Amino acid sequence: MRTQLETALSEGLHLLLTDCDINTLMANEKLETVIRNQSRFLSSEKPFKLQIGQQEIECSPKFRFEIKILLIYLIRHKYFI
Repeated sequence: MRTQLETALSEGLHLLLTDCDINTLMANEKLETVIRNQSRFLSSEKPFKLQIGQQEIECSPKFRFEIKILLIYLIRHKYFI
């Protein structure tokens, strides 16, 4: 069964995460891999393969990932510079 992330990656959909904890987000291996490879989504014109967890996913360069968090959360947890 495919996850929403895997479906969005392969079909080139937009994925929006709101009100999320940054530490939990970065502890997620799959999301961390996507974030680390953001330049591939922006520069590629053709689909490419990416190892997400234990699966290799063919990713569409049209995929977009947005993270929305509250500014007060960042200030409270000293992420704001």
